[in-house]
Amino acid sequence: MDHEKYFLNSIQNKNYSVLTSFNFFMNSLAPQTLCPFAAHALFPYVFSFNKGSWFRWMKEKNTVFAQCPNPAVNLTFKITKNYHNYISAEVINKKVSCLAGHKIGDVFELAEVNSNNLNYDLCYINKIESLTVSIVSHSRLCRYYSKPGRIVPFSNLAPKGFCLAAYQTAYPYALSLLYDGHNFKKLGKEFAADISCTNSPNHIDMQIKTKRNIFSPFLNLIEKILRIFHIPKDVLDKKIEINTKKPSGVCFKGINEGLKINFNLRNKNELCPAVFYSIFPYLAMLDKRIFPYWLKDSKSINIHCPDPGANIVYRLSIRG
Repeated sequence: MDHEKYFLNSIQNKNYSVLTSFNFFMNSLAPQTLCPFAAHALFPYVFSFNKGSWFRWMKEKNTVFAQCPNPAVNLTFKITKNYHNYISAEVINKKVSCLAGHKIGDVFELAEVNSNNLNYDLCYINKIESLTVSIVSHSRLCRYYSKPGRIVPFSNLAPKGFCLAAYQTAYPYALSLLYDGHNFKKLGKEFAADISCTNSPNHIDMQIKTKRNIFSPFLNLIEKILRIFHIPKDVLDKKIEINTKKPSGVCFKGINEGLKINFNLRNKNELCPAVFYSIFPYLAMLDKRIFPYWLKDSKSINIHCPDPGANIVYRLSIRG
């Protein structure tokens, strides 16, 4: 089989009808040669680097690793921001041959992007209540996934009462702000981003802002001391609040002005935000019974956690 031809046909003729953001990522984030599924996994980190973020769990401040969503291939990218703000992603590991043709040593130049350019009606995703997320396998546990065999019901994919599509839009901003992104509006000692959820004509506006805790100076001092000894520590010195403003029209989810949610940092009952962002487009795909090019039709999709260290595989399943 001509893998490249199979890949392109799968994307262009079938999956693009519901892949929504993937079309944007192909055109704006990366060269046409980068698989859009991989681009989706890389995007939040590229966006965060462009906003001045750095990831505290990494030994090198201008580097982060992210995984392709296909667990069979185990494709790992090293994303690097150099001193001239040039961002690249290099394939550094894979288990088997990649159907998109990527191989170890491939380097992709990633463009500066704006994640708020999407304009698709994705509100209906809030109603796919026959869907669940479970854990298939893992290399290690994490602060969100502390016990093997976990099943996450549809109601716990995002903060209670919040719109899934809006949460997906907010995620790259929340991630960047959490990890010291500073190319945002300044509110005293805090930073904030004012964005719109463009998933529907009746969109809601949101302000995503930092709120440092009283121990922030102490926690940052500990992080700096540990880093001297080459011990990176994922210190969380702040929380991230998402506040809704007046919607433009009637919100499908019924969200009104004044709703405040906290970006999930430790709630084990709720899905990890990074995993939620990774699986979001596949929710629509599974609902429409459209599958990634590496799968045959079925009632489930296995998706890799973007963190290659944890190497957790999540299964999206739908009834009926």
